[in-house]
Amino acid sequence: MELQRLSIRQTYGRLGMDTENAQQTIESPRGELSIETKQPVIQANYEPGTLTIDSSAAWDALGKGSHMQWLNRIYSQMDQIALQAIAKQVEDGHRMGMITNKKNAFADIGKSASQEKLGPIQYVGEASFLNVKMNYEPHPYQPDVQPAGFNMSYTPQKVQAQYQAGKVNIHVEQPYTINIRVSDYSWDWES
Repeated sequence: MELQRLSIRQTYGRLGMDTENAQQTIESPRGELSIETKQPVIQANYEPGTLTIDSSAAWDALGKGSHMQWLNRIYSQMDQIALQAIAKQVEDGHRMGMITNKKNAFADIGKSASQEKLGPIQYVGEASFLNVKMNYEPHPYQPDVQPAGFNMSYTPQKVQAQYQAGKVNIHVEQPYTINIRVSDYSWDWES
């Protein structure tokens, strides 16, 4: 008796997968920044001050003042000189009236009168740094200021983004097979 043989052979299936990665690009261009400045403007109305120098007292002290001042100085001293002269005459009169004096009063008075001077007349004034008077009157400083201007503007740029999707390709590289044989008779089955 012949036995029949049963043989089963199978081949495993194999799947293949091809992938392509997704790609993404992002570009962010710089924005535009503009800055405008306006310089400040300063206008000023300025007049120089007034300086007044009065040196008349200095010239008067040097004897170089006006004629009227010179005469007034001498005239103002005359009262004192007159009083000195009167005092001298009174003193001389008392000397002459002293009969007990053994000296000759008239000769002494005549001798001293030829050599003596009455009080000195001051023709010049007293020297001092206060003789020159200075006065300064400043004028007001009036500035007109227009302040500086500042203007800044920024224009942003759009972000440029691109996206390319990835791909997945699945395919059968080797199909799954079952091969069944019985003796001489064969029977194939494929999925």
